[in-house]
Amino acid sequence: MTDYLRDNPIDPKHSYVIGDRETDLQLAANLGLQGLKVHADGSDGATWAAIVEQLRRPARTATVLRKTKETDIRVRVNLDRTGPIAIATGIGFYDHMLEQVARHGGFALELTCTGDRKSTSTTRSKTARWR
Repeated sequence: MTDYLRDNPIDPKHSYVIGDRETDLQLAANLGLQGLKVHADGSDGATWAAIVEQLRRPARTATVLRKTKETDIRVRVNLDRTGPIAIATGIGFYDHMLEQVARHGGFALELTCTGDRKSTSTTRSKTARWR
């Protein structure tokens, strides 16, 4: 197998070893690949259908970092997990509201903001009138 893989390189990020034995998972580790164990009885949710779903659908995640002279913002979102949820903007009510959005939305959200928290918004000089 080593000779074959040397002559026919594979993409380890998108390659898997699927099996029903610990030796299959050991092979995956030896090759530097992710191993997926399938259980004949479907225990632990390790069914063929679950493995197919995992392989078909790419992870719905994003990480964004924004650093300026004044601020450092880091956010990580995973739409396929319910946690962790950790918000630290330095504004308590805002932290609470973002935590609630993530919790009730059923997704993982990690957000940290440090730096200048002065508001740059402008106020309106005219009041809206309702009719």
